[in-house]
Amino acid sequence: MLSHFVQAGRLRSRCNLATVAAIFCLLSTLAVTTPAFAVCTNGVLQQPTVPGEALLVNTACEVKAGTYLYGDVNIVAGGALSFDDATTEFWASSILIENKGSLTAGSVASPFGTNGGRLAIYLWGADQGKGGQGITCKSDAKNQCGVPDDIWTSTGQVTMCNGITDNFYPYMPLDYDNGGSTPGYFGYKVLGVSCGGTLQLFGLRGTMGVARQATSVTKCWASPAVERYNCSVCGERPIPIPAPTYYRRPIPVGAGRACSTMPEARRRTRMFW
Repeated sequence: MLSHFVQAGRLRSRCNLATVAAIFCLLSTLAVTTPAFAVCTNGVLQQPTVPGEALLVNTACEVKAGTYLYGDVNIVAGGALSFDDATTEFWASSILIENKGSLTAGSVASPFGTNGGRLAIYLWGADQGKGGQGITCKSDAKNQCGVPDDIWTSTGQVTMCNGITDNFYPYMPLDYDNGGSTPGYFGYKVLGVSCGGTLQLFGLRGTMGVARQATSVTKCWASPAVERYNCSVCGERPIPIPAPTYYRRPIPVGAGRACSTMPEARRRTRMFW
């Protein structure tokens, strides 16, 4: 579950849940073959022509309130899928954010939920068993998710898609998800981010918000190596943490509340799995 974001992954084929029965029963009966790609028209996402249609996002694409029933969703270079702060259900069999593509909801200044919105992302599909077919890249004919050749074929340290120098290892299919004529590297029923892809989800619920942050959270000191925050609002003493490169789960304190061990600027989105 994402803070203020609801994610239902690897749903089983059960049609007896009242809140999702109609949609899920429909999706579970769709053919396994991949339909033609839908695209974002005039910068606003439309309903698919048929439920379960694949979606290719290669331009700025705004998702307004509503329920969307898609199959594989590929976001490639130039593609920017952004969700309005509204009540939205987004169904996809898989979502893959490739090099120079992005998926966003909310921002640091205006976290999702500020205007009362609620976003639910559902990942649907049958269990394919051994030899399943993962979502494939659509950025190029090489199945490299838009990763340049000099990075993909490098044998040592190289400047990565995000400018960091490190070793790159060509993608390989996950164990037991190596079926199909074109390998899928991320599995199925997943939200995957390849080299150079951007995923930004800023949720209001579970955070202090920009307005309350200044008065309820006090930064004790900061250096390149250590940042420390006063968590007295949660009934706990300040906690030293590593540099903001690292992410940690919130820790339980007080009466069921939590103070995050990550810098406040990065607390907008908290993941729970």
